[in-house]
Amino acid sequence: MKKLIAAFILVFMLMPVQSAFLEADVPPVLMYHSISDADWQVTAENFREQISYLAEGGFTFLFPEQIFYSYRYDKPIIITFDDGFLDNYEIAFPILQEYNVRATIFMMTAYIGLDGWLTAEQIREMEASGLVRVEPHTHNHTDMLQLTPEQMREQIERSNTALTEVTGREHRIFAYPYGFFDEQVKKIVAEYYDIAFAVGNGDRRDMLALHRYSVFNDMYAFRRIVAVREPGIIAEEPYIGGGFRLRYRYRILIAGLACLLPAAFIYRKARKKGAKI
Repeated sequence: MKKLIAAFILVFMLMPVQSAFLEADVPPVLMYHSISDADWQVTAENFREQISYLAEGGFTFLFPEQIFYSYRYDKPIIITFDDGFLDNYEIAFPILQEYNVRATIFMMTAYIGLDGWLTAEQIREMEASGLVRVEPHTHNHTDMLQLTPEQMREQIERSNTALTEVTGREHRIFAYPYGFFDEQVKKIVAEYYDIAFAVGNGDRRDMLALHRYSVFNDMYAFRRIVAVREPGIIAEEPYIGGGFRLRYRYRILIAGLACLLPAAFIYRKARKKGAKI
């Protein structure tokens, strides 16, 4: 029996860490573009109403990489903006600050500093606030389905380099231009990023093509979107230090020992009585 217990512990220690997964609901991921009166965008008034509704409704605002921990919160949500419009800084950012809301902006890096788009200084200011993170959205916002693998890598590497020069940090989060992707695009994106967002064509189970909801001015539709809870995502916890995987593995060990120890007790008792086992 001692050998059996020792063998069990050895197998446990050799188990691949990657085997630990977690089932959890997927938090709604909202997608904005410009905060303006333009067609198909969200006005400043409606954006404030939407953010106020979330903040006062007890939602927890997460950055994309925190999706792995979203199961810890009762009402998690992720807010994203695509393209990097100037009004994201001039209009949206003060509202985010007012309500202490986290958000992620996916920036087309070729447009940094151009008229109507975010500047490097504005990006640094928002990042320094701790409320906004700016991530790559390719360099020129090119449909990646129309590119060769070499051209895809060029778009990704140029955007990563340009944004790192501004933020001073590595970037592992991405959003597909127009939300367009296929398996070849995903394979190349996986070489550079841990998480990638699509749009309505995304999959809540796919960390390289996560679904997002487009947000407009309709408050009734907005309430329905943020109430969505989609069960069944299989989220792999990437951080072992104090994270889910380590706890998960020890739960397996405890459960296994709970089964083995009674058997060991019966075995020992039987041996004392002289039974042959």
